[in-house]
Amino acid sequence: MIVNFLKNVFSSFFFLIAIISSTATSTIAQITPNTSGIVFVNKSVSGGNQSGNSWTNAVPELADALLSAHSNSNIQQIWVAQGTYSPKYGAGTDNMVPSLYFGSPFCGRFGSFVLVNNVKLYGGFQNANETSITQRDTVNNNTILNGLDSFVHVVMSVGTVGAAELNGFTIKGGKAFPYQTLYVNSQPTRSALGGGIYMRNTSLKINNCTISDNTADAGGGIYAENSGLSLKRTALINNSAIASDGTVALGSSAAFGGGAYFLNGLSLTIDSCEISNNTAISTNILCSGGGLSISQNAFAPVNISNTNFLNNKAYLNVPAGATPPFLSILGGGLSIINPFQLSYINNCVFSDNLAQLSSQNATLSTTSNNDVAGAGIFNAAPLVINNCIVKNNKLIAAINPANNAKGSTAGAGISTDGARGYGGVGGVNTGVNLTINNTLIENNESSGNLRPSGGGISYIMNLNLLPSAMKPKINNSIIRNNSAQFGGGIHCFTLAPVIKNTLLEGNKAEEGSVIYNESLSQSAHPQLINCTVFGNKAASTTAPIIANNNNSTTTLHNSIIYNNSGTLSTTTNIALHSIIEGSTLFPGLGNKNQNPQFVNTTTGSYELLNTSPAANAGSNALYTAAGNVNSDTDLAGNPRLYENTIDMGAFELQTKAIIDTSTSTSIQQIDPAAIKLFPNPVLAGQSIQLALNLPAGYSKGALLMITDASGKQVGHQEVWEPNQPIKAPQTPGTYFINIQFKNGAKTSTAIMVK
Repeated sequence: MIVNFLKNVFSSFFFLIAIISSTATSTIAQITPNTSGIVFVNKSVSGGNQSGNSWTNAVPELADALLSAHSNSNIQQIWVAQGTYSPKYGAGTDNMVPSLYFGSPFCGRFGSFVLVNNVKLYGGFQNANETSITQRDTVNNNTILNGLDSFVHVVMSVGTVGAAELNGFTIKGGKAFPYQTLYVNSQPTRSALGGGIYMRNTSLKINNCTISDNTADAGGGIYAENSGLSLKRTALINNSAIASDGTVALGSSAAFGGGAYFLNGLSLTIDSCEISNNTAISTNILCSGGGLSISQNAFAPVNISNTNFLNNKAYLNVPAGATPPFLSILGGGLSIINPFQLSYINNCVFSDNLAQLSSQNATLSTTSNNDVAGAGIFNAAPLVINNCIVKNNKLIAAINPANNAKGSTAGAGISTDGARGYGGVGGVNTGVNLTINNTLIENNESSGNLRPSGGGISYIMNLNLLPSAMKPKINNSIIRNNSAQFGGGIHCFTLAPVIKNTLLEGNKAEEGSVIYNESLSQSAHPQLINCTVFGNKAASTTAPIIANNNNSTTTLHNSIIYNNSGTLSTTTNIALHSIIEGSTLFPGLGNKNQNPQFVNTTTGSYELLNTSPAANAGSNALYTAAGNVNSDTDLAGNPRLYENTIDMGAFELQTKAIIDTSTSTSIQQIDPAAIKLFPNPVLAGQSIQLALNLPAGYSKGALLMITDASGKQVGHQEVWEPNQPIKAPQTPGTYFINIQFKNGAKTSTAIMVK
């Protein structure tokens, strides 16, 4: 009886499936494209025969049109009017449930829009009467593909899809969960990955789309494995990669790529996109790339341009009592591990991204490194960064202060790690081959209690396998107002970065407000060539602005070090042809201890006045060791060499310099008796004649400024020449005429104005 009952039940069930499937197949069979190979889809269509060959006969559901395209090679494009569309049919089979197969209407969570070879999908049509894709408005006419927080992948591209393209859609509501294998186009896929779009062994173009509010273990918005991906004019917003406990049933314990995860891909191009408000969260050991995570173990070109990474977050919240073997948070905005091929980031903004560790009540490893690295960018790839802005990113680590955990919080703006990568080989050889050109790195902060280092940039090389120190490069950039406990501007572990034509300004740290150097056995040796270092602050006046530890040294060539708070060692810093402010002359050929005479430090104008002692005072030979003095440009984009000899500092004077014939190199006070004023007193607004009892040529190009009795400046600072008359202030009172000579000497005298 029971056997007969079950036979009757299952017979009726599969008979019902057959009826529904037959009805669906009948509907699909009547869909035909127009003569241009286009099928039209409109959720709001009224009337028509639903054949899809015109807007009048539009198909109401994209799922039906796309399913038809799988068996009808005449369909080349599908045009979709504004509205919301959801999957209807199974994407594949799990080889277990008889009712789960490609095209099955009984798909449960495993329905998706499965893309078809060479079929292009276009959304953004408004009135369902457009005759050209150029008539669309993809911004205001929302064509939404919605997974309803139910389907594991909204869109799937698996295997060969040729010239297939997604263009003009909002893709949202995908919820990739739980871990399960589904065979799509005969290829295994994982349901815990890629909530918005799942890609495997494929190549896809995504243009003019918004991918938002999707979740997965990895690749909340997009998961792309062994695939080529081109993203243009597309937004990845509010997607999440949320790691689970790591069991087979629940998925991965690591979270990769809140916005997108690109794994062992073929090529990646991102242009004119926005990647913002995405999150990668884990409670176990690893999360990477709040906005975008790239992990490669093979050659793949990566090019990212004209794209904003904004307010993305990577969180690692370790529960109380946990004893993880190690912890890693890599890249709040972007994590890129691509050790085998040079990657490029051009004209991008990385702003207000966060990487944060919270483990106050856990016990971290004291033997394995725990890494919190790169709030803006984490890099383990040969990489060139051009014309970018990296600002307002935060790196935070809070641990049990009694834990004495090993590791660091390194690189709030940019962190680059030379020992990271598959097998370490690519990372060791190329992972710190980072070049930064024409980039602003400012207001980034590394904080907490796990050795917060490198507010602006951190260079890390934990393996001692290099025959000589690698030399990453920074050219024509600004590193400004960053902060950390160690290395407010730059933290350098082992490596030897070459920093050229760069301004380091206003950075703060307890030690090494400009640079903090340390190492295990291979010392760090950064080089500053034609740099301007101004207004950086150590925690105290006795703390070093450049901290050289473990036999590290820093080289200063053709540079200006002025108005910083802290000390500069004369034994571990090697300076030549540089202005270095101090109580005595810094040792080294061609060094000076004089006011460099910037245009206006209040407004951040660090160009030189034509009377500056830095003009024509550098060494062409020292510059040529790292650049081409004849073809390079300075920080302002002007020719690096204007006269025959290069200037000191990041900016080259673009007018003929007034050369100081004095040989004095130390700041001194000139006796006021050397100044003669007449008349004195003088009538308001009248001319004053000033004469100096000093050697001929001494006063040429001096700076003159008049102040009142309170020290407030009256009028403008100006370059004064001998025998040049001075105009008295318009208001009666006592004033002071202050003169600073080109060699740094100063004097002042009083004058009475009636």
